[in-house]
Formats: sequence, C-alpha cells, structure tokens
Amino acid sequence: DLVQVASLRMYAKRGLFAPGTDFEAWGLRVLTNCFIGDYRRRKRRRDLEEANFSAGETFASTESTAPRALSDLALAEFDELLALLPRGHRECFELYYVGYSVKEIAGRQDVPEGTVKSRLFTARKRLRDAYLARRGSAR
Repeated sequence: DLVQVASLRMYAKRGLFAPGTDFEAWGLRVLTNCFIGDYRRRKRRRDLEEANFSAGETFASTESTAPRALSDLALAEFDELLALLPRGHRECFELYYVGYSVKEIAGRQDVPEGTVKSRLFTARKRLRDAYLARRGSAR
C-alpha cells in the first residue's frame, strides 16, 4: 500500500522533480514522507480510539471511578477553554484534532491553508495561555 501511495504521489508531483538530480533519492524521500504521514495519521486516530473520545465519553477507562471523575473534570475544563476561542479557530482546532489535514480543513472552511495554520497556532497558544492562567489563579 505504501509503495502504491508513494508511486501515485510521485506521479502527481513529477513536475517537481529536477532533471539531472538523483531520482532514487527523490523517490526514497517521497516514500519516507508518505510513511511518516501515514504513521502520524494512524497514531492520532489510535490515540483517539483509545481515549474513547466521543460525545459523553471521557478519556479515562471505566475501571476506576476516581480517574474517571478526574478525566470528566479535565474534559469539562478543556471544553470551557475551547469555548473561549473564536468560532473559526475552535473549528480548525477540533477538525485537526480528530485527524483532518490542513488541506482538508481549508477546503471545508473555504479559507487558504495558511489561514488554517495560523488559526491552529493561535488556538494552541490561546488554549495554553488560558490553561496556565487558570493554573496560576488556582494556586
């Protein structure tokens, strides 16, 4: 599967290959990038599946009520922090978190990819800052 995906990508991007350079090295780089991208996508999805992240479910297993209560609290706090983000930033962040690529998000929101990247960066920064501000005020 990986070789097929890499072959299709190489064919689609054949105009980017510089004549006179090492084709084998270029092909190996495309193959490597396909592998890394697929690995990251699978890891992100696996992490989500393990977390049982869907409506009404929490990140903790149901084996113990104490960790579940803590995760419910953490999830509720995270939802509050997400609510502080502007709508466009929140949608970008949520779509990216569940596995959509920057390109897919840009298509869904009808904005340039650079705008999506900027919104993701800003959303992460605002979430981090809001979280740290709450932690600082809680102590």
